[in-house]
Amino acid sequence: MGVQEARQFFLNRIEKQLSEEGRALDGLELRYWKALIPQQESEVQQMWKDRAMQKALAQADKNFERALYDAIAHDLSVGSATASEYLRALDEIKCVEGFQLQALVFAAATKFKELTPPYAPWVRWLITAAMLALLGMGMWLGMHLRK
Repeated sequence: MGVQEARQFFLNRIEKQLSEEGRALDGLELRYWKALIPQQESEVQQMWKDRAMQKALAQADKNFERALYDAIAHDLSVGSATASEYLRALDEIKCVEGFQLQALVFAAATKFKELTPPYAPWVRWLITAAMLALLGMGMWLGMHLRK
């Protein structure tokens, strides 16, 4: 699966979920929807610059995110084979272009434990140790600067 196929996969899932809810895309939402491809990223940025549209675009983002969340929840309840398909698509969609679509996808996907990458125990331990070391250095520095 390539980047374009991953984008199309997520856009199709959102569109299918919205149609199952009986909501057809029209007006500004449809225009925004069509602009959520990398080639139209400049149009998305222009839409967000227009203060009059910002509230409507924020609502469209929420609607798309909710629709994708509902679609993922349904697919994951059906079987684990779809989890691997979502993981592949999430891995492919990570690129520089099409930031707005990535934000929508990752906002919906990170709510699922099945779609978050597991960290090795030693990585968690290393992060915890680094945080404790920084906290200790900060306390030591604070005590010495206070004198």
